[in-house]
Amino acid sequence: MNNLFLDIYDFFARRRWAAIAIAVAVMLACAVAAWQMQYSEDIYDFLPRDKNGEKYASVYDVVGGQERIIIIFSNDGNGDSGSVGKIISAIHDFGNIWSGIDSTSIAPLQVSVDDGAMYETMEFVQRNYPYFLEQEDYTRADSLLSIPGYISRKLEENKKTLMLPVGGIAVQGMRYDPLGLFCPVLQRLRTFNPLGDKYRLIDGYVFDESGSKGYAFMTSPYGTSETMQNQRLADMINWAVESVSERHPDIKISSIGSPLIAVTNADQIKSDSVFTVSAAVILTLLVLVLAFRRGSDLFWIGFSVLFGWIFAIGVISILKDSISIIVLGIGSVIIGIAVNYPLHFIDHMKHNHDNRCVLRDMILRYS
Repeated sequence: MNNLFLDIYDFFARRRWAAIAIAVAVMLACAVAAWQMQYSEDIYDFLPRDKNGEKYASVYDVVGGQERIIIIFSNDGNGDSGSVGKIISAIHDFGNIWSGIDSTSIAPLQVSVDDGAMYETMEFVQRNYPYFLEQEDYTRADSLLSIPGYISRKLEENKKTLMLPVGGIAVQGMRYDPLGLFCPVLQRLRTFNPLGDKYRLIDGYVFDESGSKGYAFMTSPYGTSETMQNQRLADMINWAVESVSERHPDIKISSIGSPLIAVTNADQIKSDSVFTVSAAVILTLLVLVLAFRRGSDLFWIGFSVLFGWIFAIGVISILKDSISIIVLGIGSVIIGIAVNYPLHFIDHMKHNHDNRCVLRDMILRYS
């Protein structure tokens, strides 16, 4: 192996122009390949992933609501009708602005609860009561039917109810369950309430218990990992928030969600990576300038590191069509190691001007 490197050196030492031409051609080819590679900001690309890991991550995002973004509207009111009306107006304007920009196809916004869908769900359950009954439901029905006069009394109550100007919900429930035997089935639907007990509906809009905060919802189609696309979505949200804030200066609007947090984290990682690379390069150059006064030495050290970096990305582009920017940023930690080899070579040249002898000594030392 030692003779192999020396043979390569001897071959190109007699053909310097061929060595220069090959080096330039390889560097240009690798640069073109690196330019065509896709650089992803998916924070998950930083970690090794297999098919099972990707499947579990996608399921977790969907089931855990990790793709949900919440727009929060609040003011200094105490939840009275005036402050609630202002919040509803701001939510309505936000929905109009959001539908006016090229965003509805990306992340549809939900500003209110669809009452029609809720009624359809209730009617579906009522039409299929037998499929949702549990053992305690049968026990309860038997107990009610065993009460003397229960059926006649319940029918009399239904008659009085029909004589009142009641809504369609009561009539619909009476149609499928005139004796009120299956009420627990509908009550169990509350366990599927995504809002929980700390939220309530006001005119179809979601508010907190106090009525001082209103909410609008959207789902990022990119999940939490694709921060480049989520950055675009976050910019559109910020623009819509600023537009609504100009119309409603007394309403405070903010947004929160895992996709937005991932964007912030990715920006921090990128800025930290740029800072780390810059600091590493500056400190390395400072040490080299103090140790080597000749500009040619600094040039060849920098060129060897740059060539290795471009060559590495070019080889990676052959094996993969994309790479995480975060991975490239972390590669800054090996700049000192990459500088180490040309640094030793040039330092040895101060004591021995024969390139071949210096190369042989380094091969013997590092092999």
